[in-house]
Amino acid sequence: MKIGLCALAFACATMLATPAFAQPDLTSEMYGRSDYLGGNTYTIGDEILISFKVMNRATATSDAPGTLSANTSGWMADVILSRDTVGPRGFAIYSPAWREDVLLRGGRMSRTNDLAPGVEQMFNGPTVMRGGPPALPYDYLAFPMPTGMRAGAYNVCVVTDPANVVREINERDNTTCMAITIRPRLIRPPMPRPTLPPPGGNK
Repeated sequence: MKIGLCALAFACATMLATPAFAQPDLTSEMYGRSDYLGGNTYTIGDEILISFKVMNRATATSDAPGTLSANTSGWMADVILSRDTVGPRGFAIYSPAWREDVLLRGGRMSRTNDLAPGVEQMFNGPTVMRGGPPALPYDYLAFPMPTGMRAGAYNVCVVTDPANVVREINERDNTTCMAITIRPRLIRPPMPRPTLPPPGGNK
């Protein structure tokens, strides 16, 4: 009986001495257009410009596997356009025309790294000169706006691990959104044609 109690006490002490195993916690942070480029107001037909990073919060003690090592068992990220701040269940669906929670063209980030606790992966585009004059260098990702958009308030969102293949300690912080305003494209009236004098000139 004493041996059994000693073994139980040793096991409890070992469990208390071992740090708690914390699952990864994937979340993202977004960066939109600066005020120099007009804030977050777009005109129908513009490209949507953002960059973002996905991070495994430092409170975790385990890695979040990426697709480059774990293939389909690794996390991905979707960039969507929505009227609200709630992401879809599962992967977003691409459409060239507007629909709620539409996946923007080129918006599925499928080449992802393993993220150790406190590590992040940045997603941005090539540096180009924008705005101005004078133009400044920006490295945003450029996503074509779906057709059929109407003026109003929208959200561009990053949904991390939309398929829920990574077991996380918190599944409620996987969607990050940024409010944008889309305004109608102004149609300029045609320029009036100059009035030409009648043939033969004035008499």
